[in-house]
Amino acid sequence: MKKTYVTSMPNHIGAFLKASKCFSALGINITRVSYNKAVDSHTLFIDAEGTQEQLEKADIELEKIGYLHSNVSKTSIVLIEFRLRDVPGSVTDILTLINDFKGFA
Repeated sequence: MKKTYVTSMPNHIGAFLKASKCFSALGINITRVSYNKAVDSHTLFIDAEGTQEQLEKADIELEKIGYLHSNVSKTSIVLIEFRLRDVPGSVTDILTLINDFKGFA
């Protein structure tokens, strides 16, 4: 089973090492890691593979060390990529689309 974790890492050396050890101890394989400072300077996306039970344990362990946060409102970060025409107003059209979509979330 695959899962993408959206973690909030503290800004210090060894923060990702701590998360890596958590996954390793549970027998979970990290398959991809990505970071985008434009999203948030502390957000690290971790793709992991393991059994449902292993991933559920990882949820608990990562929350214990403060890398995952129980969010009552269940908001999430979404990265959207667009290819835009090189003409005036194309960014405005995309922003209008995103703004209109917020009512469906």
